[in-house]
Amino acid sequence: MKRRSIRFFLFAIAVLVGIAAGIFLGWEIIPALQAHSEPHTLSIDYKTDYVLMISELYHQDGDLDKALARLTYLDESSPARMIEAAVQYADEIAYDSRDLQLMLMLFSSVLNR
Repeated sequence: MKRRSIRFFLFAIAVLVGIAAGIFLGWEIIPALQAHSEPHTLSIDYKTDYVLMISELYHQDGDLDKALARLTYLDESSPARMIEAAVQYADEIAYDSRDLQLMLMLFSSVLNR
């Protein structure tokens, strides 16, 4: 029985040493790299979702200036081109027609401004 408890004790020590070594290795020796990515580096599917969220907010509050500011945060280029690209991508991958309609309403408002 004493031999079994020694084995259990050594096993527990080995597990604790392994955990401690893993934490030390992950935090001190090879820590995770910090990525400094900008919103304009997002792929088209994430940009499309972002444009859809802005379109939904615009539909609720009707504040075009706020919608344009949000679109500018995503990409400093022309908001109309960004919405157009998002609508084309959303149409290609078959977004819901209501979502497409919201994005088209925002697109129309931006063009008429």
